[in-house]
Amino acid sequence: MSSATNAIGPLKGQVMAFTILRRAVIASAIALFISPVAVRAEESGTFDMLLFGVRAATLSYAGKIERGQYAASGALRTTGLLSLVTDVGYTAQVQGRYRNNRFEPSLYRETARDDDGSYSAEMRYRAGVPQPKGYSPNSATPQSGLNPAGQAGTVDIMTVIFAVLRDQTRDAVCDVSVQMFDGVRRGQITLTQPIVKSNGQIDCSGEYRRLEGFSAQQMAERQRFPFTLTYTPQDADQFRVTRVITETTFGRVTIRRR
Repeated sequence: MSSATNAIGPLKGQVMAFTILRRAVIASAIALFISPVAVRAEESGTFDMLLFGVRAATLSYAGKIERGQYAASGALRTTGLLSLVTDVGYTAQVQGRYRNNRFEPSLYRETARDDDGSYSAEMRYRAGVPQPKGYSPNSATPQSGLNPAGQAGTVDIMTVIFAVLRDQTRDAVCDVSVQMFDGVRRGQITLTQPIVKSNGQIDCSGEYRRLEGFSAQQMAERQRFPFTLTYTPQDADQFRVTRVITETTFGRVTIRRR
């Protein structure tokens, strides 16, 4: 049996990790309610996701903040060996207000696909309350999860991805506590304990925690997912996320910036 075949076997067993990947990205570092940061006109980046040290997916994003408004988009797709045995993808767009160093989404749309099919969904926000709709039968419907009326103040996944991966100032790293709602489930991110390394990088200790809307099996399986986020200095006061290492129910995942 070839080394490639040996690698495909365990990688295929990790396909379900892509469902967690969106939360892994979220759980890697959220910077939504933090000290004031320098807002750049545009941000973008591409990250490789590694399973067992092998590149299995690519995550890319782009976003812009201007005149109190923001817009962001992103995509996740399988690559490398894993793309030979499964086709998993995710695209999303969001827009909303940015004020007082806080993101307030107004419209979020996503399209996802896996081996079981594809679906699209959206959430509009009214007075900060998400209004999910458009979930197809292939997806978990909002009715099977939490009542959206109780999710005021939460943010969507794409907002989180943009907020996490864009550059930050020194004072904005490793000081986070925020909750997100994906249309069905609610989770919480905490990010603390900055450790400045000799090369100038900063490691942050974080945790993603399942709160509500998850099945009894999921809650019994695992509720807390630790992660480590690494910022690399770009100049005296600008830091960029270059690596995230997170634990999932299927093992360790590394997300590395190109």
